[in-house]
Amino acid sequence: MREQIGQACRNEAGPVLIIGLDAATFEIIDPMVAQGRLPYLGELIREGTSAVLRSTIPPLSPNAWSSFATGKDAGKHGIYSFTRLKPNSYDVQYVNGGMRDGATLWQLMSEEGFRVGVVNVPMTYPPEPVNGFLISGLDAPSTNCEFTYPPQLRDEIRQQVGQYTIELSLLGTIDARRSE
Repeated sequence: MREQIGQACRNEAGPVLIIGLDAATFEIIDPMVAQGRLPYLGELIREGTSAVLRSTIPPLSPNAWSSFATGKDAGKHGIYSFTRLKPNSYDVQYVNGGMRDGATLWQLMSEEGFRVGVVNVPMTYPPEPVNGFLISGLDAPSTNCEFTYPPQLRDEIRQQVGQYTIELSLLGTIDARRSE
């Protein structure tokens, strides 16, 4: 897979932008674009390429984003849901990207010398070193931990934009102690 990614990227003329919208469907997006409520997304759709992505089984965010990142199904990357049983226990723990098996697209591209930027992609905590930057997604316990690569990017974000919110619906529910 590494050789295929490197060769495919070298054949491209310019940068690639991938926008993933969790749980968004074109049944929702298209009417909003037509109403002018998503002008920038509408322009990207018209000028670029868009497609319906068939989800994973089960169709849950941790599983789907891990499959997107690695090109593997849950049986190979090991992420099925938001939680899992702790080994040798009946205790439940939250799942994060550090528990995933398999190299990510941005790891492979970094190893091939391409600069990458990953922003708020689920299942990217703890942030992995890349040739560029990575801002973890909803599996990060909070913005008080090292949720960026390089680590100093966290302070730069705070200086430039103030308090950064990872994911409102989960913020405060994922506890670092339960993710160990």
